[in-house]
Amino acid sequence: MNAESDGQLTRLLSLDSFSSEQLREVAVKDSGLEHMQMSSGYFHGRLLRCQMGDVILDTGIYSQDMLVMGAMAHDRVTLGYILNAERAGNLNGTRLDQFDLVVFPEAAAMDSYHLPAGTQWVSLQLPREQLESQGIAVASSSGVEIFTGFNPAKRQLGDRLETLFDEISRQPDGVDPGCPVDAAMMAEALITEFQQALDAVTGLDQKKFGLSSAARLRVFHQVDEFIRDNLDQAIRIGELCVETGVSQRSLEYLFRDYFGVSPVRYLAMRRVHAVREQLLKMRPEETTVASLAAAYGFRHPGRFAQAYRLQFGEFPSATLACVASRSKTGGQPR
Repeated sequence: MNAESDGQLTRLLSLDSFSSEQLREVAVKDSGLEHMQMSSGYFHGRLLRCQMGDVILDTGIYSQDMLVMGAMAHDRVTLGYILNAERAGNLNGTRLDQFDLVVFPEAAAMDSYHLPAGTQWVSLQLPREQLESQGIAVASSSGVEIFTGFNPAKRQLGDRLETLFDEISRQPDGVDPGCPVDAAMMAEALITEFQQALDAVTGLDQKKFGLSSAARLRVFHQVDEFIRDNLDQAIRIGELCVETGVSQRSLEYLFRDYFGVSPVRYLAMRRVHAVREQLLKMRPEETTVASLAAAYGFRHPGRFAQAYRLQFGEFPSATLACVASRSKTGGQPR
């Protein structure tokens, strides 16, 4: 449902089929985030946006493990928060758990975020000058600051957000929800809550990966670029070792930290997702499942179909047929 008045906009949205393109459009506003479904099965997502003038509050929760990569909004600072989490995730190689805070400067890179199923994330986006007017200093560089470890102020922020989301979700269907309080007042209150939480954790020791953190990030970017450029090839781990100049054991650790899975598992999922993205864009008369699978290095159509079904809960032929059906009816993904 949508409602707009006095600079307020509230939007609730449910997604019942995985599409990286659709998530890019509806998740964190104006970001360039790419999503990849990491665990197997049908996908369901629930997202909410509450816009209060220049301040935007987004939240979402997904039924499957996700890998999220890309750049944040170029014209706003983003304050991230993990409201609920059954398992810890991993952002840019750092463990991220319930009540943890993240500060993204404008256009900051989310190199990799392994987001476990059932995790409710929150992002508060606003102009830098509005943050600074509230006494929150954010570095001008593209570096991401991650604040881990429990603190009562961080829990208090979670309680405030829970109350806000409950107020919105309890609105009856068909009722214009708006934001439950005046937009300007709510924006100011949320900024204050985030400020108190950040003030409380600024002095906490951060978990470091040692002196090789810069080298780890460099290797991550090399690996990611090589994989993107060679998705149509059967990439071997040995090739990645040669490309990056690190051992296979180091690569295993790197993939676990940044992607949450082994190199072999990640490569297979990356290629399956590439095929799905193409299937969602084409009609049956334009392509076949076999030809697309072959283009991305899958030499055994039957094994590919089974892997695809395990990943997304449906055969690739069903995805293609569903696209054809929607193009005729003008409908949305199921």
